[in-house]
Amino acid sequence: TWLHDMIRVLRQETKIERVLFATLTCATAGSGGLGFNRAWVLLTDPAGEGLEGRMALGPCSAAEAHRIWAEVSSQPRTLEDFTAAYDRWAESDDRPLQDVVSRMRFSLEADADELPALAALQRRPIKVDDAEHDERVSDELHRLIGASEFVVVPMLVSDQACGVIMADNLYSGAPITHGHIRLLAVFAQHAGIAIENAQAYHEIEARERELSRAYATLKRTHDELVRAKQLAALGEMSARVAHDLRNPLVTIGGWARALTE
Repeated sequence: TWLHDMIRVLRQETKIERVLFATLTCATAGSGGLGFNRAWVLLTDPAGEGLEGRMALGPCSAAEAHRIWAEVSSQPRTLEDFTAAYDRWAESDDRPLQDVVSRMRFSLEADADELPALAALQRRPIKVDDAEHDERVSDELHRLIGASEFVVVPMLVSDQACGVIMADNLYSGAPITHGHIRLLAVFAQHAGIAIENAQAYHEIEARERELSRAYATLKRTHDELVRAKQLAALGEMSARVAHDLRNPLVTIGGWARALTE
């Protein structure tokens, strides 16, 4: 039921960052969730050429891990709960794991034989048991994650990866079982669809803003054109009035001079 609540929240949310936060919360929640210690989301870049780190959630030390596990019973379950939890997380200045994920950049071409690009290209979950001796794990990735065992699961939409979820159990040392991987893969599909929907919603909002700005510009131009036509008509009327007054004034002036003489 907790997983169903999470999927329902994903379907309700339209903001990409909040969708990512809900995804990571489900992956790391210990009570009813998937129960990983830490999780990262990387999304494909707009050009579809690489993976970029977008968000990470989890403790940055063993002490913090135990504090979080003591609070898992109060994990958010509704859209409003997630909104409040995300707001608290976004306003926090102490997010070392987020600093780590923001440095993650992987090419889908140059790094095709290494994780996490390999999981995205092969469109299947890949588990690493010994990162230090696994040829699929680069020195950079091993340094950034720091865990020997972790899993990378692609988020598939129409059989194409829009990103990946990486997760580990660095602090608890709990083994990553096939059941955990299967559940994460199932949830990753729903997360991928939610992310695609949120991105589409963002694009629609951006286009609406562009149309609104274009309409404002068009209206301003139209108003200026109407004003220019009004000024032109006023100028033309003034010229006609001046002409109509000048002719009799010239005649009057001539007679006045004649009378004076």
